[in-house]
Amino acid sequence: MTMSKYLASTALVLAFTSDAFAQYGGAPVYTTQQVPYTPAPTVERESKVSLFMGADLGYNMTWQSYDEDSDYGDGEGRIVQSSEFDGSGFFGEFSLGVLIKDVVGARGFLNIGSQSGESSYKGDEIDSVCKGVNTDVTDIRFGIKGTFFPLNGSDSPLYNSYIEVSAGVGLHYYDDSYASLVDHEFSGPLFLKFEMGKLFPIGKTWNVGVGVAWSMDIEGQWESSDTQDVSKSDIANTLWFGVKFARKKNKF
Repeated sequence: MTMSKYLASTALVLAFTSDAFAQYGGAPVYTTQQVPYTPAPTVERESKVSLFMGADLGYNMTWQSYDEDSDYGDGEGRIVQSSEFDGSGFFGEFSLGVLIKDVVGARGFLNIGSQSGESSYKGDEIDSVCKGVNTDVTDIRFGIKGTFFPLNGSDSPLYNSYIEVSAGVGLHYYDDSYASLVDHEFSGPLFLKFEMGKLFPIGKTWNVGVGVAWSMDIEGQWESSDTQDVSKSDIANTLWFGVKFARKKNKF
């Protein structure tokens, strides 16, 4: 190949390459494109502690017995007297506290009720045993209660079923013509109550439910010395049936 042919071939290749380069846009041009800033979605942290408020309305039945067999000495002598009461009535209760992780709750409560029934009395100031005495009783109970939802946090159909224990003081006023004769017109025993039931959510925070409970009020005085021997006992058993309204945070 002569020099003239070599130069002609080289010129032809360069011309072809430049045409193709121009046809397809030339060298690529790189630019910096700014991507708009999008903030990360805000995740609301769920509180582990929520308000737990309740209101109960219901019906209860009570069986109560009071007995005293005491020797006070000092000329007062021995006193033997007793009374029994069977009655039923209605009650209302309000409670307020906190609920932790929708499982364990603690609340203070105030319970007010009224019952009507019959009493029987026996005592030194009563000529014979008196039965069928119409008696009205006013009850005021207050204290603290703990509530446990063992199946919350699961998909069980028993979600919101609960077990509850209440403790406090019960004040009871017996209104009839014989209660004062046996020193049992008023009593203030300790109060212990066990309850179970279920709440049904009707929204994110409100619930309605039912519960059944048993409670015992107990008061006693037992003293023994050289001059006196005192023995008093006052025990009441009560069955409770109630409709419950509660405000707490549900899982829905």
